[in-house]
Amino acid sequence: MAHHTLVLPVCLLHAGKVLATMRSCDANDVNTAVSNAREAFRSWSQLSGMQRGKLLTKASQIMRVSFLQARVATFSLRYLSHISRSVTHWSYCVYELYYILQNL
Repeated sequence: MAHHTLVLPVCLLHAGKVLATMRSCDANDVNTAVSNAREAFRSWSQLSGMQRGKLLTKASQIMRVSFLQARVATFSLRYLSHISRSVTHWSYCVYELYYILQNL
């Protein structure tokens, strides 16, 4: 697939949130994606219902783990950001106190 530079937001409109970004595509990219999907469907349609169920269960487990990892990473980043702001605030207060004491 071609590497396009135009990056588009993928939005959750009712919440006004950007969920992700994606690169633009052209007709060749779409044709390649459709061709790959048709090929994948051929092998998928050869599987029994039991085999499909196992694959979907495994996929959902992987997505759950990925979702939880993303949540933990987001929480960690928020926590670190909060700590960073606190340290910055306190270092500013210590600097102010030092300045005041120097100028008594």
